[in-house]
Amino acid sequence: DKAHELLVQNAEYWTKAQAALKFMAAQDMSKADVTTFLKNLFPGKKLLAEIEDAAPEEDTATRTKNMRDRIETLYAGQAIGSDLAGRTRWGMLNAVTHFIDHEREGRTRKDGSAVSKWENSVVGLGSDLRQKAYDLLLVGAV
Repeated sequence: DKAHELLVQNAEYWTKAQAALKFMAAQDMSKADVTTFLKNLFPGKKLLAEIEDAAPEEDTATRTKNMRDRIETLYAGQAIGSDLAGRTRWGMLNAVTHFIDHEREGRTRKDGSAVSKWENSVVGLGSDLRQKAYDLLLVGAV
């Protein structure tokens, strides 16, 4: 009974996942959408202007800017499969996944040992980043 229940849940999950990915594949992204998405994925720090009542300016760390730029480059055609995914939300998820799986370095643990790229991708910070990208692209927060 438990095995049957798990198989049913698995089938339901994949049906929902297919629908979500088909939705993403049908949604083109404009240049403005890409910029907004990347700012939501990697938000910069806000600094208040020195002049009173002035609008805050975005202070983006170099590392944040580099990640945004790299994912945009992958999205524009350098990611594996980008020619098939096109300039869609699915293509952007593909670019983020490529960045996480193939380019982003894992962190080190408190004991100084390195976190492998696989571990980072599947259960670490990469997994969290991939989920955040998926959520932003699915709900339309681009």
